[in-house]
Amino acid sequence: MKIVIINADDFGLCAGVNRAIIEAYKKGVLTSATLFTNMIGFKEAVDLAKQNKGLGIGIHLNLTWGKPVSKEERGSTLINFKTGYFYSLPQFLLRYFLGSINFRDVQIELEYQINKFIDNGLFPTHIDTHHHIILLPKIFNIIYSLMMKYRIYRCRLLQPSKTYFSDSLLKREVKYAMLKKRGKVDVANLHFPDYVFDIEKITLKERISQIRDGVNEIITHPGYIDEEVGEFSGRIYKREEELHQLLSEEVSDLIKRSNIKLINYGDIN
Repeated sequence: MKIVIINADDFGLCAGVNRAIIEAYKKGVLTSATLFTNMIGFKEAVDLAKQNKGLGIGIHLNLTWGKPVSKEERGSTLINFKTGYFYSLPQFLLRYFLGSINFRDVQIELEYQINKFIDNGLFPTHIDTHHHIILLPKIFNIIYSLMMKYRIYRCRLLQPSKTYFSDSLLKREVKYAMLKKRGKVDVANLHFPDYVFDIEKITLKERISQIRDGVNEIITHPGYIDEEVGEFSGRIYKREEELHQLLSEEVSDLIKRSNIKLINYGDIN
C-alpha cells in the first residue's frame, strides 16, 4: 500500500510561513509540519497547532539558523559571538570536522529546544533536523539519546538508497557518505518512513507519481512572500510555488486516483 506523509519544514519561522502551512493543511494535501522553537513565529505556530489538531506537529531541531534557545550561551561553541547567532551551515560543518564543537553544547541546546516545545503544551509526533544535521554521526547519537529520554520514537531517519533528493551530485554524495558513517545504534524501536523525497527540483505531482509501496515522506517548504520571509529565508519564491502545488486540485486528484493514503507521523506504527 502507498502511504504518504507530506511534511512542511520551518513551521514557526515567521507569520508568512505559518499562514501558508495552515492553509496547505486546511485546503490542500499537507498532513504534517515540523516546528522551529527558536524563530520569531514560534508562539503563533503553537497557537495554530492547537487550533488544528489534525495536523501532525514535530520538532525541527536546529543548530545552524537563528539564535539559540539555551541560556548557556556564554562559552558555547555553537555561537558566533560577533552576531549572537548560530554559525551558518558551512561554518558549522567546518567546525564539526575540525573538532571545534563541544558536543555537550549540542546536547544542552537540543534538549532546551525539546523542552520548550513540550512546555508550550505540545508533544511532538516526530523529530527532524534543519539542514539535515542528523546526518552527522555525533549529532545523530545525541538526538537518538534525547529521543529515548523523552520517549519520542518517530523521526525522519534518512537511509542510503532510500532517500530521493534533488541536490547536485556533490551535495547528494556528501549526504550519502554521512549516512554511511552514521553512528551504529539499534533503531529497532524507532518508527520512520521507508522512503524520503524532496521537491527541490521536481514538482509535487512528479514526486507523487514516483511513490512506492510503504511509508513515504515528501518534504516541502511552503510560505507566503513577505518582508519576514525575505529576511529569514533564501528560498523566497520557491516557497510560494510549493504552496501552490500543495493547494493544487490536480495534485489532490492524482493522490486519489493513485490510491495513496495520506497520514502524519503520529500514524506510523
